Amino acid sequence: MPVTIKSTCRVNIADYPFDVQRCPLKFGSWTYKGSELNLTKYADTAILINYESNGEWHLVGVPCERHEVYLVLHEIWVCLIRQLPKYFFIIVTIPIK
Repeated sequence: MPVTIKSTCRVNIADYPFDVQRCPLKFGSWTYKGSELNLTKYADTAILINYESNGEWHLVGVPCERHEVYLVLHEIWVCLIRQLPKYFFIIVTIPIK
């Protein structure tokens, strides 16, 4: 069943404008135990058919990690995005000249 997910994540600006952000999305169940649930992934990364890129960020990857702890099953998909420094230099540096 295809879904659209909108999410936010904390931004670490320590390496700005050359930063890579890690935004985890955690999927699981509050109702079923891990032994009663089977989360199945169709690929090792997200399917990006409807992905829309922009000039500020580049999607590096969306790897998936499966965790089963104390009969609780969840999967974490991590969106890795890298800021494109060209955007920073065009918006911030060039107007200074």
